Amino acid sequence: MQSLDLVRTADSNLASTTATVLKTALQGLRDLSVVGDVRGLGLLWGVEFVRDKKTKQPFPPEKNLAGLVGQAALSRGLLVYPMQGCVDESPATTC
Repeated sequence: MQSLDLVRTADSNLASTTATVLKTALQGLRDLSVVGDVRGLGLLWGVEFVRDKKTKQPFPPEKNLAGLVGQAALSRGLLVYPMQGCVDESPATTC
């Protein structure tokens, strides 16, 4: 860890680190109509894909958007944790 300076590399608040490059690139996705939010720190980031940006309504599970994003990322050498989200529309609804 010390020889590769991994702690500094993972600091997204320092200029020119890998984490800062990732942060900048992912925050650039916020303007897309299907991105509800981008949040994270260091090298751990989440991108929320939504069907409707205003209501944050997720894509239907049968679209398998999380799986498709995961496959596309993997084909480009990026490991992600694809997770299908949901909106809790009523107290009886479970996700």
